[in-house]
Amino acid sequence: MNRPTVLVAGLPRSGTTWLGEVLGHTADARYLHEPDNHLVRPDAWWAKRQFGPYPELRPGSAGGDYDRLWSLAFAGGPRPSLLYAGARLLQRAGASQLSGRLAGRQRSWPAPGPLVVKSVHCARSLEWVADRFDPAVVVVERHPFGVISSWRKLGWNDFLDNDPGALRYAAAVLGVDPLPPGAQWLERAAWHYGVLSSYLEQARRRHPDWLVVRHEVLCSGPGPAFQRLCARLGLQFTEGTARFLAASNRPGDGYSTHRLWHEQVDGGRSRLTPAERALVLATLDRFAVGQNVTSGEPDTFSATKLTKKNPKKTALPTSTAIA
Repeated sequence: MNRPTVLVAGLPRSGTTWLGEVLGHTADARYLHEPDNHLVRPDAWWAKRQFGPYPELRPGSAGGDYDRLWSLAFAGGPRPSLLYAGARLLQRAGASQLSGRLAGRQRSWPAPGPLVVKSVHCARSLEWVADRFDPAVVVVERHPFGVISSWRKLGWNDFLDNDPGALRYAAAVLGVDPLPPGAQWLERAAWHYGVLSSYLEQARRRHPDWLVVRHEVLCSGPGPAFQRLCARLGLQFTEGTARFLAASNRPGDGYSTHRLWHEQVDGGRSRLTPAERALVLATLDRFAVGQNVTSGEPDTFSATKLTKKNPKKTALPTSTAIA
C-alpha cells in the first residue's frame, strides 16, 4: 500500500474511536469505523457467522468471507449505496442472513489519501489482519477500571467467559481456569478484559514495530501526543486536526467521543467502589494483568508482563510506546 494505511485496535470502550477519528481528520485522510462490527454491519455479521464476535485466526489461515470483509475495508470501505442502506435496514429488522448476503455484493470505495481503519473486534485475529494487509498498527490500551465501568454503564453482558476457544486459550496458554458458576458480573467483565488484553499483549510483543498508545496518558496531553503519533504514522497533523481535537474536550456520554480530558486520566477509579476495584484486580491477577494497576497509578498502566506468574508464558520484546 503506497498511501499511509493505519489500523487502530483495542478493547471496546478503550478510546479507539476518539483516536481513530482524530487521525481521520489529518490531511486528506479517511476514517473507516469498525468494518467488522457485526452488530451494525450486515456484511460483518455474514463474514463472522462461523467465527463469532471476536474471530480467532492465525497468520496464514484461510479467512474466506472474513478475508473479503477486510479486503474491502483496506480498499477504502464499502461504497455508499441504496443496496447497502437496505441491507442495514433488513439487519435491524432481524433478517441478518438475507441482509448479510445482500451487503456482501457491495463494491469498494477507493480512498486516494491516507486510510485509518478502526476495530475493537479483532483482538484475536490482529496478527492475521496485519500479516495479510500490512497496515501500520496502533494498539490502544486503557485502564481496566475505565473500560469495565463503561461496559457496565452501557449494560453490556456479551463476554467470552463461556466461549470454548477463549476458555481453551486461557487454560492452555495463560494457565487461567474458567470462572466458577454464578460468578458476579464484575468478575465476568474482568475475565473478558483479561483474556482479550492477553491476546493483544502477546501479539504486540511479537511485533515491536507496532505503536502502543495509553488512553490516560494521551488525555493528559493530547496535542503533543497526537502530533508525535501522526509523525510516526506518516500523517499530517493540520490546523483542522487541532480544531477537531480541541472540540472533543467537552462533556459527553454514551457512544459520543466528547469527554473532558482531565476526567479521564484517573483511569476510572472514581467509577468503581474500593470493593469493586479489588474484585476486578483479583480477577485480572489471574491473567497477570493486575500487576501494574495495583499501585493506583492508572496513567502508568501497561499491559501484562507474561513471565511473572506462569512458567508457560514467554518473555517477548516490547513494542514502541507513544504516549
